[in-house]
Amino acid sequence: AALVAGSPCPPELFPVPQSCTRLSTATFSLHGATPAWRIAARLSDPQQAFASNFLAKNLSSHGGLSLKVVDAASVSNTSTHIIAISSAGAGRAEGYRLEASATRVTLAGNDEAGSFYAAVSFAQLALGSSARAIAEVALDDAPDPPFRGYEVEPPIQGDCYTFYRQV
Repeated sequence: AALVAGSPCPPELFPVPQSCTRLSTATFSLHGATPAWRIAARLSDPQQAFASNFLAKNLSSHGGLSLKVVDAASVSNTSTHIIAISSAGAGRAEGYRLEASATRVTLAGNDEAGSFYAAVSFAQLALGSSARAIAEVALDDAPDPPFRGYEVEPPIQGDCYTFYRQV
């Protein structure tokens, strides 16, 4: 069933962003577009270069898409089929804004981690169950706690005492 404007986030997104708005009922695909989609980032900026390369490799290895990474300076504001990675520079740490439409996708991270998480969220949209029908959405997300944390699982067999001492 097609999602309507204003409906909840696409099911491919995990964790669910804090804010998700369907911009329209339209969808688009990265496959077979003319001109071909490109990823644009300020490649002299390490956070943008990392996020753009992560996204390109992920879409290539998992989605069979070969998107060219170009420097943002070579792309105009009116260029179409651009995935633009930028720095928002404001907002909570590790946060981002993602806007996806049929002609342009903008991934704006508040910091290096935010740029990365924006790229991860877009990869989920582009590679999810409806990858050939990406929803036109606007997402805003940032972690609630100041540190996202991690999970450590002890070994199922063996010396748990030594494991816990090492952790």
